[in-house]
Amino acid sequence: MRFEFATSDRIIFGPGTAREVGNLAKAFGTRALMITGKQRERAGLIFESLEAAGIGTVPFEVSHEPTTH
Repeated sequence: MRFEFATSDRIIFGPGTAREVGNLAKAFGTRALMITGKQRERAGLIFESLEAAGIGTVPFEVSHEPTTH
């Protein structure tokens, strides 16, 4: 089985960082695909930050972690 794992070259972590997402995302475009779990409201700060930065969101909810299949 072939497997490849690519990760981000920048991770921002800490109190209040969810509020920075909108300004950071502006460099990548005007729309964001937001993948959340069943409780979409847990990502509320991120949705708000993107909206405040003028970035439209397309929400997509998943009910569980993906399998390897």
